[in-house]
Amino acid sequence: MKFIPTFIILAGGLFMHPFLTVDQDLQMTFILKFFGLPFTLLHDLLMQYLPKILPIETCTLDAKLIFAFGYFRCLFMLPSVKSKLIGELASIESVKIYTSANFNITLFSKNAQSTDLRPLAIFIHGGGFFIGNSELYSPATKYLAYKSNRVIASIDYRLAPEFPYPVPSDDCIAATRWLLSHAKAYGLNSNDVVLVGDSAGGTLVLSTAMNISQTEKRHVFKHVVPVYPVLTLHNFRSDSYTTYRNDPAGFLTRKAMLRLWSYYIVGNDSLVEHFLEHSHISRETQEYFRCETSSDPDCINIACGGFDCRSDEKTAVTNMFDKLLRDPYLCPIAITPEFAKFLPPIHLAICRADVLRDESIVFEKVLSRYNNQVSLKVFNCFHGSFTLFMFNCLDSAIMDYVTDLL
Repeated sequence: MKFIPTFIILAGGLFMHPFLTVDQDLQMTFILKFFGLPFTLLHDLLMQYLPKILPIETCTLDAKLIFAFGYFRCLFMLPSVKSKLIGELASIESVKIYTSANFNITLFSKNAQSTDLRPLAIFIHGGGFFIGNSELYSPATKYLAYKSNRVIASIDYRLAPEFPYPVPSDDCIAATRWLLSHAKAYGLNSNDVVLVGDSAGGTLVLSTAMNISQTEKRHVFKHVVPVYPVLTLHNFRSDSYTTYRNDPAGFLTRKAMLRLWSYYIVGNDSLVEHFLEHSHISRETQEYFRCETSSDPDCINIACGGFDCRSDEKTAVTNMFDKLLRDPYLCPIAITPEFAKFLPPIHLAICRADVLRDESIVFEKVLSRYNNQVSLKVFNCFHGSFTLFMFNCLDSAIMDYVTDLL
């Protein structure tokens, strides 16, 4: 009988792939009909055996199913990388642009001769502000170029911890301004530009859009597509941070995200314990963001999720964060009407099983409050899924959603 739970998991991984982007109730209905098992038995089997295979004992059943199906499909289908797609992506041309500044740019485009100026999508890669480059992300950017009619410009920017905030943000803003001013020389249309970025790159496309749109006092970009972006330092005890704090995929645990934040801000991990205890937030800052002290009936609470997280002592850390937590380039969730005024439509694409999920949900409410055009799409995936589309292990729905927006 010991083989039965393993069979259930393996079969689920192989056969549930088409269902990973549909409603949870449909997923569960399919499981029960396929195996003819009562829900309680299936639940008990998952609780008993999955922790032995994956470190997911602290996750919900919902997360266990998503991760188990994804992992085991990866395990069995990894050798069958989509060979046809690889051949198609080989047709994408790439041109490296080395500038005299502190950033480089790689252009990805189809082998299409055209005398018309071509629309542009600027892509900023993720990696927690810590790792990544245009070469690592080339399968994703080539795919975007192949599936869309746009030239994809992938930005290489300086990374933490050697170059903490605001250097990566400043590099991306400077690179985008450079592309806009040099667009015609490369056959690109500076009046038809989309910004796309995943994870930390999602944060950076938002800060770039805010900076340039606010400076120009006009709508510069067609729209912005942040994929599971990093948006706030205000609350590390949200439902998603709590539920998925031990990310089964190993891509982004809560501790890892806090360490990346610390590297990004001060170039080392000295802030991690402050983040865990929320001792970086002063009484003054909590009161600033807390709805209970606001006269605005439409106030949205973005700090601490209803618990008292303030530090009663003013320290060097709280003094630093009194300013940083109000900086929308660092924490886009703290955006003010001034910075939101000229933003283009924002299309948020996020994963259900992700510590960062809830902050995008709050961010969508904040932008809606300012009457910005904003949409939010939640996919049954985990952090990092955007860059795993090349394999049959995950549904490419989140990637397909992004390409449809280009």
